[in-house]
This record gives sequence, structure tokens and C-alpha cells, in this order.
Amino acid sequence: MDEEGVKLNKVDIEVWEVVRDSFSIILHNPIIMIPMLAMSLFTHFADSLRETFVPYSNPSLPTIITQLGFSAFFLFLSLLIYVFLEGMYPLMVKNVLENKEIEIGAAFTCAVKRSPSIIGAGILVFLLVGFGIMLFIIPGIIFAIWYFIRFPR
Repeated sequence: MDEEGVKLNKVDIEVWEVVRDSFSIILHNPIIMIPMLAMSLFTHFADSLRETFVPYSNPSLPTIITQLGFSAFFLFLSLLIYVFLEGMYPLMVKNVLENKEIEIGAAFTCAVKRSPSIIGAGILVFLLVGFGIMLFIIPGIIFAIWYFIRFPR
């Protein structure tokens, strides 16, 4: 009860218990890490391509424009892939928690079906977090935490 006599409902979350359970899920179902592993490999591949095909030695205007264009293209592609991978996780985690087999193909199909809402949420989060970081670091972090708590997965 608070000062006004209203009963408050509090949910106590044991952080270490959540971390332990999360690692247990990953250890027992390592397939759940495949989408993020793919994202990491794609990012490494994009960096390797940029280093291979975009010269650094001559800091001229065409070189800078080429670097910016290449970086913008792969940043957009990376964000798009990341949004789809984020859309796959709800079904994958649901299957893990219900002790069902994880099907990457079914999870990807689910993400593709929900792609307009996932992309819209991704753009909204990008703008809010970017705006918050431009104001100051703390509002950007608050917007990012709000996204992870508020938007259903």
C-alpha cells in the first residue's frame, strides 16, 4: 500500500534468474542463435567488401562519395535484414518455451508476413532513438528501452 491507501502491484524480476534461464535456453537450443550469427557474418562480409573495393589511400571527393554510398547501401541492407531477423525470434522463442521443434523457415515466413509492421516499427524506433541521441544520450537509451519493452515481439 502507498500513502493514499492504494494497493500497488509490483513485479519483482530476479535479474540473475532471467540471465541464467536465458543462457540455459541458448545452451539447450543453439539453433536459436543462427539468425544473429547470419547477421554477424553479413556485417563482416559487407566490411570485407568495402575494404576490398573502396580505396582508402586517396581522400578525394569521388572516393569519399563512393565510401558514403557503399556504407549507406550496406547500412540500409543490414538494417532491413536485422528487422527481419528480429521478426523471426518471437516464433522461435515461443516454440522453445512450448518444447516444440524450432523451424527457421516457418519463423522467416512469419517475419515476411509481418514485414510491413516490423519495418514500420523499425523505422519508428530508428527515428526515436536517433532523435533521443541527438538531444542527449540518455533520451536515446530511454527510447531504446521503451521499444524493447513496449513493442510486442
